[in-house]
Amino acid sequence: MEPLVYNNDIVSKHSLYAYCASALNTVSERDYPGKNYFDTQIACLDMDTYEASISHGNAGSTTDAVIGVSTCENKKMSQHRLMLVELRMNYQSADTLNKGDLESKVTHTRNLLDGELTIEHDNIFVFTERVAPQAIHKIDSWKHEGGLATSFKAWSVQDFHNNIKSIDDMPYTPIYAPAQLCNELNGFVKVAQWKDLFEKLTFWLRTAEKIRYSNTFEYESLQKTLMGWWQQFSAKPITWSDEDVKLEAMIMDEDIRRVLG
Repeated sequence: MEPLVYNNDIVSKHSLYAYCASALNTVSERDYPGKNYFDTQIACLDMDTYEASISHGNAGSTTDAVIGVSTCENKKMSQHRLMLVELRMNYQSADTLNKGDLESKVTHTRNLLDGELTIEHDNIFVFTERVAPQAIHKIDSWKHEGGLATSFKAWSVQDFHNNIKSIDDMPYTPIYAPAQLCNELNGFVKVAQWKDLFEKLTFWLRTAEKIRYSNTFEYESLQKTLMGWWQQFSAKPITWSDEDVKLEAMIMDEDIRRVLG
């Protein structure tokens, strides 16, 4: 599967968040103290805590946690949904995995979520690196029987890190290629077309201003590219064609610092 990003905003929108808000690593620490298996920034619904609070001593089985995830393409999140996560890092082998027990946990958890928000099709069960291959093999054998088990995914802790990332760790490909932009500006400098250079810089500054809040990653790319280029350009000795052009260069310097600084 393509890596997803965790989305704390979506999980915080569920009504249960008011009753059992937690972090995935905090839930993990309850059974695996000191291990710090997960990113401490991943928010979740602590389903065991919620079930205990409403069960009056007759708690049903739930998955350990529900997190928020989103598809992410070029730093843009979409298809926001919840994901059920069950932690099984204490298992020494997959022999004791019980299909009926896992199906019961998933079914009850989904019922508690009550269809309030979209739920990811895959239900995730996390094991240690040693046990995960066994669990994958066993769960795959259940899938031939059909039913809810077809949605089960066995992951190692490392698989979880590989598949559920922070948006900060996802790559971004700029819409406006920095190298191409710099080459264009250098072309004007090479033939001393100062008016065209300043017009093009003004165009890019206006573009940066327009996207400053609507596409922060693209703005940051333009900011880094234009500021870097201008600093290198202005550090070199330049013979301006006349005083008017020199004045335009000074104004351009002020505009660049105002918009990009």
